[in-house]
Amino acid sequence: QRACNDSAAGKGTVVGHEGDVYLLKHRGTKPFLNIRCRYCVEMRPKSKLDGRGCTFKQVDNEAAYCFTNHDHENGTADVEMRNFEIDGNRAAQPGRKGQAPPAGQGEHGGIGIYNVERWTVENIRAVEIKVYAGRFLHARECTFRNLWCDGSDGDAWSFGLNTIAKGPKECVNCLIENAWGKNLRQNFHKKQGNPVISSAQNCTFKGRIGGSNCGGGIKLQGRSRRNTYELCDFTGGALGTLNSGTKLQGEHVDNQDLWVQDLVIDQVISKDCVAEGVRITHALNCRINEAKLETCGKHPDHPPITFRGRCHNCRIDRVESKDARDWVVVCRRDDVRNPSIGELISDGCTGDVILNRSPGAVLTIDLLEARNTARHHAVAQSGGKVRIKLLRTDKPVSTSGDVQIDRVEML
Repeated sequence: QRACNDSAAGKGTVVGHEGDVYLLKHRGTKPFLNIRCRYCVEMRPKSKLDGRGCTFKQVDNEAAYCFTNHDHENGTADVEMRNFEIDGNRAAQPGRKGQAPPAGQGEHGGIGIYNVERWTVENIRAVEIKVYAGRFLHARECTFRNLWCDGSDGDAWSFGLNTIAKGPKECVNCLIENAWGKNLRQNFHKKQGNPVISSAQNCTFKGRIGGSNCGGGIKLQGRSRRNTYELCDFTGGALGTLNSGTKLQGEHVDNQDLWVQDLVIDQVISKDCVAEGVRITHALNCRINEAKLETCGKHPDHPPITFRGRCHNCRIDRVESKDARDWVVVCRRDDVRNPSIGELISDGCTGDVILNRSPGAVLTIDLLEARNTARHHAVAQSGGKVRIKLLRTDKPVSTSGDVQIDRVEML
């Protein structure tokens, strides 16, 4: 406790102990680590918190984050937080695992920081958090590593958002390595249960980025520019929501287009998505090197891959699709420009493999290898065009509309 008090006064480092459980109360009778305002713990500049495997357990029902930074207005720099668990379960009731927050409950989360520089947040596990396990807004030159969330009524890890009332939103020049969520529900307002949400610029995302059994997939929002991603991995769950795997999804707000721009993703893995395995909309000059999709697009009119409106110069180098329903690739809506795929390997499509119904758009496929196709290889509608440079297939060529195939090889 003395170490906690010293840290609150800016005097030193807080060290936890493995197996310890610290109960965090808002506005309680005995403060822990400088409790003030609506937050449990406020980290001051140059403070360090090493939990060494301990658990911080939230026991109140107020709307708050367990941890935040001391000064949002002027910023907080050079803070380290690592090696602990945040337990967001509410106080137990007879016969129930946890107590639901009262009606009108505001946001409740694990870590909520804004306007920070050179932070290190690593080896954090969040359990049954309300809404955000970690919300990192306008973070510069920070490292976020090994962040895990198991159970949430909303989203898990958010690196920048577009919904802050004032000031910058994006994460800039940060490293995000291994950020994962599972069992994320869509139970709070309009939160979709996304494992990772990103509005980031010049950031590097490494390792395992994604989640399993979640209401929504990985969402790369508007204002996301010039980031690199090594791996995005998502497995949907039977949660009754239209979950999509990886969404490059900009926005149009306040008469301003917020494009996802110049992203490079090394690999996308999506499995058991009710909606798309990859959704690209409001995106400019983005590239995915490889997309591996299995049993995605299970809901009608939600194919494994969709190029939607305001999608310009986006490309996927290689696609492997297995057991697709209806289509594998669809271009839809106006203002789709120059969509392209290098290799498209389709096995077991119950409908047409390709559908382009974007007026004026030419969907280019360098190589289409289609096995066990139920209907057409490609369909063009509404002024859209499809060009396939090489088609390898185990059935006679079947197309509809303005489709050009340069060369055919029978398997």
